[in-house]
Amino acid sequence: PVKNTELFVEAVQKVNRVLFSDWKFCIVGEPTPQFRTYVERLCQQDTWIKERLVQYGGVNDRQMLYELYAKAKIMCMTSQSESFCIVVAEAMYFGAYPILTNFGSIIKDLTDDGHYGTIVPQKDAMELAAAWEMAAHRDDLPELGRQIQTFARQNFSYDVWSAKLDKYLCRITANK
Repeated sequence: PVKNTELFVEAVQKVNRVLFSDWKFCIVGEPTPQFRTYVERLCQQDTWIKERLVQYGGVNDRQMLYELYAKAKIMCMTSQSESFCIVVAEAMYFGAYPILTNFGSIIKDLTDDGHYGTIVPQKDAMELAAAWEMAAHRDDLPELGRQIQTFARQNFSYDVWSAKLDKYLCRITANK
């Protein structure tokens, strides 16, 4: 429930179907039985959604996960709360444009205060759908994806953070 994936599905129902006629909306993560039933029922009622909504379940294979990130144009996180949310940084590392609900102060760091992504209200499927549409309409999305990739690699890579931590630890150790 904290992942608020129902909001994601509600937004899929509200998007401009012509604009997204050749897109797939992928959900990665182990669903609850109730969510699985909800999506199955929806797919029986709406063939457009059935053809475009893909549930991968839990993905433990890092190679497969990286392949999904590499294919993604947009990474969406609808959580009600998160800590650092490493999956967003990982998707950005592959150039995906983040569209995030306002789940915590970390989103400002992840998106460089909205410069590299869009932040939407917590429970507003129309706003989420509008953000997807805005991103899909961007002519500069491929170039922006490369900028996002550079930003993520310069700010969130393990090498960068471990070097900063090493420098800090060496400095405080030298002062003892």
